[in-house]
Amino acid sequence: MYAVNGPLLVLAGAGSGKTTVLVNRIAHLIHFGNAYEDAFVPAGAEKYVPAMDALLESGTKEELTEFLRATAVSPARPWNILCITFTNKAAGEFKQRLETMLGPAAKDIWAGTFHSICVRILRQNIHHIGYDNAFTIYDTDDAKRLVTQIMKESNIDADTAGQKASSPPSPAQKGKPYPARALSGRAGRARRAGKAHRRDLRRVSEKAQKSSPRWTSTI
Repeated sequence: MYAVNGPLLVLAGAGSGKTTVLVNRIAHLIHFGNAYEDAFVPAGAEKYVPAMDALLESGTKEELTEFLRATAVSPARPWNILCITFTNKAAGEFKQRLETMLGPAAKDIWAGTFHSICVRILRQNIHHIGYDNAFTIYDTDDAKRLVTQIMKESNIDADTAGQKASSPPSPAQKGKPYPARALSGRAGRARRAGKAHRRDLRRVSEKAQKSSPRWTSTI
């Protein structure tokens, strides 16, 4: 919990206290910094020994913590700490424990899932590349509905969209509509693959940009 320099790997079984170790390590980074490993002893430090002995003998935890904070060496700022986990449940537990231990300062820690942290970064910085910070993330179903609507409005034939201009539909493809889900999913791959349906994809993307400023495309 006192290691602050370099990487640290915690190997332990379920329920053994890994979260507790990580939460306490974050708290120590903020409260004490590198004090545990720092070898510097200031002049006149001996005059604090009686006060430390008194705190160890009868002081409260809060009083001892406050005294030790005065000895902090290069403590970390909450907003300089990144705490990433995989699930919303684990992220919620981290946040709750951090807030219990650190109080309001915990809200400035970058704690959450990979997705939530990335969204937070985009909310704060996406305007630098010309997008609105109040964007909405489209899931697969949202994207499918939007693409289906735009295909109809743009008179793109769902039976032939996405096929190569030089290749007729295969027997298996005849009569089968080209799914909007596949069309939306291939948008990013069209740039790399150079498929013949890129023109239709671009039309869909441009239409989506006009109808929804929050739509993003990789075409």
